[in-house]
Amino acid sequence: SDAAVDLGQRAGELAKRQETIVKRLDMGVPPGTQAEDQKQLQEDTRRFAEQLAKQPEAKKSAQAAAEAGKNAEDAMRKGDRPNATREAEAAASLLRDAQRRLSGQEDKEKDKDKEKNKDKNDNADLVNVLRRLHGEQAQIVAEATRVHLGIGEKALDFPAQRSVGELGKRETGLFQKLKDEVLAKLTGHPIAQLAVQRVGTALERAATQLNRPALGERGLRMTKVALAELARLLAIAEQRPHPMPKTDEEKPPGNEGGQQGENQAPFPPQAELSLLASMQEELARLTVTGAPHDLAAGQQEVVKYVDLLMRSARSGSRPQVLLNRVARAALAASEGLARNDRGLPIRHQQESASTSLRQLIAEAASQGGSSGKNQEQERRDEPPPPGSNPDPKSNDENKGGQAGTAAQAGKSQNGKNGPGHGVLIVPEHGDLLQLPPELRERLRQAREQPMPPGALPIFERYLELLEGAGK
Repeated sequence: SDAAVDLGQRAGELAKRQETIVKRLDMGVPPGTQAEDQKQLQEDTRRFAEQLAKQPEAKKSAQAAAEAGKNAEDAMRKGDRPNATREAEAAASLLRDAQRRLSGQEDKEKDKDKEKNKDKNDNADLVNVLRRLHGEQAQIVAEATRVHLGIGEKALDFPAQRSVGELGKRETGLFQKLKDEVLAKLTGHPIAQLAVQRVGTALERAATQLNRPALGERGLRMTKVALAELARLLAIAEQRPHPMPKTDEEKPPGNEGGQQGENQAPFPPQAELSLLASMQEELARLTVTGAPHDLAAGQQEVVKYVDLLMRSARSGSRPQVLLNRVARAALAASEGLARNDRGLPIRHQQESASTSLRQLIAEAASQGGSSGKNQEQERRDEPPPPGSNPDPKSNDENKGGQAGTAAQAGKSQNGKNGPGHGVLIVPEHGDLLQLPPELRERLRQAREQPMPPGALPIFERYLELLEGAGK
């Protein structure tokens, strides 16, 4: 009906607001700065859910989105980026699910995919499969949220056991579909395959918990993790229609230095960068907690995938400079972790790697380098994200991908200018850890002075060269 279509448009507007918050978190914006926006959005979503009395399935998704939005706000106020991102991503996916149900968008998407598949577009077929899996997972999260709100942490009664057991069977089915219908279609896309592995792990863990049957906060969180990982995999598939560069064993001779095709995007896909940033931050958390994992191998894996992205970046470009910075920091952290060193310098290297990745995401979003025409148009329609002010002119002093430090990202969020005056950077103890005290003091004073755009990165590079000469 026309009323349902209007409600679907409203759900889409709410989803777009939620996705904007997720993008800002991906860009490295401090979570606390998004808490008020998230609170207002959560209240709007809850009021919207109350209007869906005649649309029970869409109402279920909207109510679950409101609950996820509330959890996201709580995590933002605590400065907890991983949980805030997961809950905000779940809220966005649930709102999109409500939109599809209300507006008939799901049928339209199927028709579009059929048209694409007439051209034997394998990537369109893959995206179609992932959309279906993502929609099914969103429905599981909505139903699990409904059960959890009624039962909480108490033991499941018989109706709840039956509902949760059914959800467990559905999760197991999704896990099997992922292996059968998705994994085989991603040959030549190592980062996408990595994303599939993470989705599979999340689905398997959620299925194990629900098949007991058990839910609680832990089980609900597992279903949302699977939903967030599916959303990221879908974004990677949509942004990456071409094969990744080959590994060293498969790569033919004479193809070093990155691809140079005319249509090559200046920035790697944002979804892939987001995946690597999440991996790096997970490793940093495990390092701090002293978890008994092979962190050196995990850190080396980050280096491997960053190297793949560097091969597809233009030689001497800004993305290659930042990726090279990430690789150096991640490699240094890996070498330290291999010696069972989890001290402060190792954590600083991990922080440097994750911050440079977040900076790269912010610059890619600002310049629309790898997102395609649709994302570029969407970027123009949206307000610029707070906390990001990349300076593309800073490429000049970093030609060749060998120069620069994480400090070139902008002013520190803890400095005088605070959030909103430049992308987040690693504190002074990042790549410039070995600066003599007098040079560190000169850098601190320079940051407090009003300088023309681009002057601070040049001065920081000058100090870095002095550091190298001193050694």
